[in-house]
Amino acid sequence: MPQRPSASSRSSVLPAEELAIGSQKPIHQAPLEPALLSFCNSWWLAVFLLLTAVAVAYANIGSADFVFDGRLFILSYKPVRALWPPEYLWSSTRPVVFFTFALNYALSGEQIWSYQAVNLCIHLINTLLVYVLTRLVIERSPHSDPRMISDSWCIALCTAALWALHPLQTQGVTYTYQRLESLTSLWYLASLVGFVLAVTSRKKILILGTILCLLLGMASKELMATAPLLILWLDRVFFSKSVRELVITRWKLHLCIWSTLIFLFGIMWAHRENYDDGGIGVIQKGTPWQYLITQPSVIFQYLKLLFWPDGQALDPCWPWRMSLSEAWPEVLPFALGLCLIVFLMVRFPRTGFLAGGWLLVLAPTSSIVPIADAYFEHRMYLPIAFLAAGFVLAIYQLARLATDKLKLPQQSPAGISLLVCLPIAVALGCVTYSRNAVYTSEEAAFMDTIQKYPDAARPRSSLVRNYLADNRLEKAATHAAYLVRNYSRSAESYADFGLVLLAMKIPEDAAVMFRKAHELDPKNSLHLLNLGDALVEVNPQEAVVALQKSAALKRDHVDTWYNLGRAYVRLNDLPKAEAALREGLTIPGPNFATRELLADILLATDRREEAIDILNSLLKDKPESREVLQKLQHATTNP
Repeated sequence: MPQRPSASSRSSVLPAEELAIGSQKPIHQAPLEPALLSFCNSWWLAVFLLLTAVAVAYANIGSADFVFDGRLFILSYKPVRALWPPEYLWSSTRPVVFFTFALNYALSGEQIWSYQAVNLCIHLINTLLVYVLTRLVIERSPHSDPRMISDSWCIALCTAALWALHPLQTQGVTYTYQRLESLTSLWYLASLVGFVLAVTSRKKILILGTILCLLLGMASKELMATAPLLILWLDRVFFSKSVRELVITRWKLHLCIWSTLIFLFGIMWAHRENYDDGGIGVIQKGTPWQYLITQPSVIFQYLKLLFWPDGQALDPCWPWRMSLSEAWPEVLPFALGLCLIVFLMVRFPRTGFLAGGWLLVLAPTSSIVPIADAYFEHRMYLPIAFLAAGFVLAIYQLARLATDKLKLPQQSPAGISLLVCLPIAVALGCVTYSRNAVYTSEEAAFMDTIQKYPDAARPRSSLVRNYLADNRLEKAATHAAYLVRNYSRSAESYADFGLVLLAMKIPEDAAVMFRKAHELDPKNSLHLLNLGDALVEVNPQEAVVALQKSAALKRDHVDTWYNLGRAYVRLNDLPKAEAALREGLTIPGPNFATRELLADILLATDRREEAIDILNSLLKDKPESREVLQKLQHATTNP
C-alpha cells in the first residue's frame, strides 16, 4: 500500500504558499491518540466498512430477474451460449463484457445467480477503486495541503460510501445487462489509479497496467473514449505545475494513452452497421441539434435524482425537445452552469475538475451524437463519483472553517464530515435495498415505470409482450388496447394488439391490426411477417403475398420462411413449402418448428429416411416432446 506522506515531508518540498488550499490560518497541532489515528487511517478498516455496507445494501440482489435488454442480449443472444468458438469477440462492439456473460452462461446457464454475483463483485471493486483514487490524489498531489492529507482517509471513505450506496447505481448493478456500464467503469477507474501510481512512483509496470486497463475499457463500452482526456486533465490539475512541465516530463506517456483510442475507433469502424441498427449516430427520431437541446433536461433530471432519488425508472422514454423555443427553460440555466464551470476551471482548477469532470464522462451520451434513447439512469454510474467527492469536500471545507472559527481540535473536520455524510450514506443504502425489488420481474420493472411515466409507450409495450409470454392474455389485451387508443399513430401499438389477438385465436382481427401497422411503417418487415402468420389459416393465398413481401424487405427472419411453408402446405403446394422451409434452415436462429414441418412434408412424400433423421435430431434437442416422439414411432413402425 502506498505510504501516506506526512505534513512535514510535504512542507520541505513545496513553498509554504502552495501548501494551503482554502486555508489562511496556521495549522494548530492538537493531541490525538496515536492508536486511534492509526485505526481511523487504516486501509483495511475502510475496506471492511465499504464492503460490508455495499453487501448489505445489495443483499437482495439475488432475487432479481433478467429484464428488458437482459433477456434480449443475454438469454436470447446466441454468441454468449458457448465459450468456444468465441463468437462474442467479433460479433459485438463490446467483446469484453460479452465474454463475461459467456462465462456466466457456461457456469449457470439461464439461472441469474452467477450473473448477479459478478455484477456485485464489480461494484465492490469499483467502490474500493473510488476510495483508493480519492485518497491517492489527495495524498500524492503536490498541491494538497497537509491538513487535508491527514484527513484523506475520511474524505475518501465518505466519497466512496456515498457513491456506492446511491440508489441511482442500482441500474448499473441490479439490472443485469448494464454490466456494460459497471465493468467499463472498473477499467476507467483502474486506469486512473494506475496513472496516479505511475506518475508518482515512476514504475514502468504501472504504465503497462494503465494501458492494459484502457484497452480493456475500450473493448467494453464507448464511454471509455473520454478516459485519455480526463487523465490529461487530472495530470494538469493535480500533478503538474504548468502545461509546459506536463509536456516535457510526460508527453510520451500521454501519447501512449491517447493511442488506445485507435483500438476503440477500429472496433467502431468494424461494426459501423451495428451502430446504425442500434440507433446511434443517425436516427429517424430527430437531429443532432434536437438531441443536444434535449440533454439539459436529461442532465437536470439526473441531478434531481442524485439529490432526491424519487422517480427512478428503468425505461421512461424521455421526450425529445424538437425546437429551442421548447427547450430554452432548461438550455438557459444549463448554459449559465457551463459558464460557471469554465470559470471554476480557470480560477479554481481543482474545483473545476470536479465540477466539469462528471460532464466529460457523461459526454458520449449527452452531447451532439444522437442516440435513440436520450435518457438512461445507468449513464450516471461513474459520473456520480465526481459529484460525491465535490459534496464531501464542500462539507469538509465548511467543517474546517467552523473548526478554525471555534478553535476546535484538529481532528474535528474529519469527525464533522463523518457525522454528516455517513447517515446520508446509510439512508441511501436503505433506498437502494428497496429499489432492488423493482428488478424481481419484468412485470414489476415495467409497472414501476408506467406508474411514474404513464405516457411512456415502450414500457407498456414491453409489458404486453411479457404478459403474452406468460399467456396472461386479458392483461395483455388491456394494455394493448390502451396503446392503440393513446398512440394511434404508432405502428408498434397496432402490432402489439395484433399479437394479442393472434394469441387469443382471433386471426381476422389480428390481420386488421397488422395491416394498420404495415400502413404506418411500410419498411418494417415484421409487420408483414405477422400479417402472414395471421392469414395462414384464414387466407393462405394472401398470406403468401405478405410473407414474400416480408422476405423481400428482410430475408433473414427464420419465421418468415416457416410461415411461408405453412401457407404453401395449406395451399397443398408441398414442393414450394419444402423450398421455403429449406431456405429458412440456412438462416441462423431457432428452427425447431421449421424442421418439424419439413419432416412432416418428407413423410407425406415418402422420404422416410431423411424424415427420421430430422425427427431424431428434434428429439435430441427436446427429449420431452411427445409429439415428435409419436411421429418418430409412426415413421419407424409404418414403412
